[in-house]
Amino acid sequence: MDNTALFQLSYGLYVVTTKGKGRINGQIANTVFQISDTPVRLGVGLNKNNLTNELVKDSGILSVQVLERDVPFDVISRFGFQSGRNVDKFADIAYQTNADGCPILVDGIAAQIDCKVIGAMDVGSHTLFICEMTDAIRNDKTPLTYAQYHERKKNGGALLGAAAAVPEVAPTAPADGTNGKRYQCMICGHIYDEAKEGVPFADLPEDWECPICHVKKKMFTEVK
Repeated sequence: MDNTALFQLSYGLYVVTTKGKGRINGQIANTVFQISDTPVRLGVGLNKNNLTNELVKDSGILSVQVLERDVPFDVISRFGFQSGRNVDKFADIAYQTNADGCPILVDGIAAQIDCKVIGAMDVGSHTLFICEMTDAIRNDKTPLTYAQYHERKKNGGALLGAAAAVPEVAPTAPADGTNGKRYQCMICGHIYDEAKEGVPFADLPEDWECPICHVKKKMFTEVK
């Protein structure tokens, strides 16, 4: 079964933020959809393992921020490839707060939709929150689709239509004298190919980061 067929479904890409238990957090989500228009109600799907899910259950509030087409990929990495249980995702990034105290990104969004939760459904790995819109702001920007996100991810995060950045690495032969090994990021799937990069993976410093999702070297595993 080819699960990548699911990539062909039409989605947007969003940062869902909340405030609960005395703290703020946010995460990337692709499951946000309108259910009704009188009143305006939305469905928002969040993974049960995520801190954002836990905080939304506590507070009953959330804000959906629609990412714009040219959002810096670092924003996606920040909110999608690391856990708020381990880092402060809002450190060193510009944000404001709405009337409920949910953080709102200053840059990179095409719309902001603030909601209160009126119900929730267990759907397996995720909770589907049923939300009523309390406020909304639209910016004059084009939204990023889920398909475009995958295209940018495969292109090293580069903007659509732009060439992927090529890291400047001094070419050297792999230490083991072979054509090089390949290592894959366990978070985003990026491949580090020694033959292409010219530097053995073992020789990279321990604080080296994945160029896509910025996790450390220890999160890579050798591809056999």
